[in-house]
Amino acid sequence: MLRLIIILPFLAVLIVFMFFNQDPVPMDFIWLNWKCSVGIFSFLVGVAGFIFGALALLITVINQWKKTRKAQQQVRELEEQLNDLRAQYISLTQQSTTNNSSNNVGNTSSQTSSNSHIEEPEVLTQN
Repeated sequence: MLRLIIILPFLAVLIVFMFFNQDPVPMDFIWLNWKCSVGIFSFLVGVAGFIFGALALLITVINQWKKTRKAQQQVRELEEQLNDLRAQYISLTQQSTTNNSSNNVGNTSSQTSSNSHIEEPEVLTQN
């Protein structure tokens, strides 16, 4: 929207300039000689500039889309790795708690006589 606010007044001034400058003027460049009105020439240069700017913007947007797609793919891969690591962690903690509980069953008679208190590890669950 901001670009439109900048472009529309410029185009309006350019079109008014084109209509008020219709007299042909000799255009002498390095090897080209022709007659053209200054208004039409400035309008054509302005249109060429807008087209060039639009192409530059399009190329930039396409490059950003490519980078975004690559980043999204990386995020998906990292989320998959994170889910795999969480599953491995959960399975390892469940195995360690089952191993601890089986070890505690054999040691309960010796522990009850000494009246020692052993805290069991907390099992982290996935939210």
